[in-house]
Amino acid sequence: MKIKKYIIRIFIVVGSIGIIAATLANNKEELKEDAKIAALAAEAIPVYTTALKNENIDRQIVATGCLKAHKELMLLSETQGRVNNIYKRKGDKVRKGEVITSVEDEVFLAQKLVAEANFEQAEKDLKRSEKLRAGNAISKQRLEQARIAVKQAKAQMIAAKKQYDNTSIEAPFSGEIINDFIETGTLLAGGMQICEIVDIAQLKMIVKVTEREVLEIVQGNQVEIKVNALPEQSFVGTVKSISSKADNAMKFDVEIRMHNNGESQLRAGMYADVKFNSSSKERMNTIDRKAIVGGLKSPKVFVIKEGKAYNKAIVIGRAFNDKIEVISGIDASEQIVLSGQINLKEGTEVKVLQ
Repeated sequence: MKIKKYIIRIFIVVGSIGIIAATLANNKEELKEDAKIAALAAEAIPVYTTALKNENIDRQIVATGCLKAHKELMLLSETQGRVNNIYKRKGDKVRKGEVITSVEDEVFLAQKLVAEANFEQAEKDLKRSEKLRAGNAISKQRLEQARIAVKQAKAQMIAAKKQYDNTSIEAPFSGEIINDFIETGTLLAGGMQICEIVDIAQLKMIVKVTEREVLEIVQGNQVEIKVNALPEQSFVGTVKSISSKADNAMKFDVEIRMHNNGESQLRAGMYADVKFNSSSKERMNTIDRKAIVGGLKSPKVFVIKEGKAYNKAIVIGRAFNDKIEVISGIDASEQIVLSGQINLKEGTEVKVLQ
């Protein structure tokens, strides 16, 4: 029995050694295959190419911007005192002149009443002084002092009335409260934030266009607006203003206004594309947008020379959907890498796929 068990153990050990040897052999073959693939990859990266094209392009002007509220305001306190009533909260609609909150007004009311009484008394004193002056009972100087006293009393009354009126804080325009910053009992001081109000009955957006495009845009013309969040709908806007001066990037600001009836779900902060009315065509050099690496701010492309890829900076102009206007940097005789750039470095060998 012992001999039998010993023989079985020998067979198990020999079998295990055989399995390990076979596994190592397979791994060795796989490593060889990987090495071959790596060697092939190192020799040439497969790429697809394109070339610079000279073609007629529909010069429809499209610009992107962000919708903003026509009116938006952070309402600040013009008075001081303790808040005793809050009539409108975050999310509430308000009308122009509607009271949003109020503060304790007893002291300001008392000051207003005193100022009104002083003004009435000053007017009576002036009338009395005018009668006395008519009879030469007082000097001209006394009469002048009475007139000055009336003006001073009136100014004090106006100031006291303004302070009293400020205890009721009203909406400066109709809209919606999107933020509030006070509670009942808050001790207000001048300049403290009360709430933030926006009016989206009208929306506006600022878009930037090039010096060529700005010449084709006319103030007062209608434009088509497509909102990214509502791709199935289109809206109509109007060119409200066109900047007379370019910014540092040599782009011109164009302001668009549009009505928002509340049924379209439009909100301030949504991104939208504006299509200006322009159907003219222009012949220009273009390349496919996919060929550009490094982004449109610092555009570059890979060109192929003698089977190798080299990075080349170019100067671009306008964008037309999937095409980009090329001003300079490449010519029609060069092969431009269209796809596969992610694997390329300066001088990488490439294989052009058909």
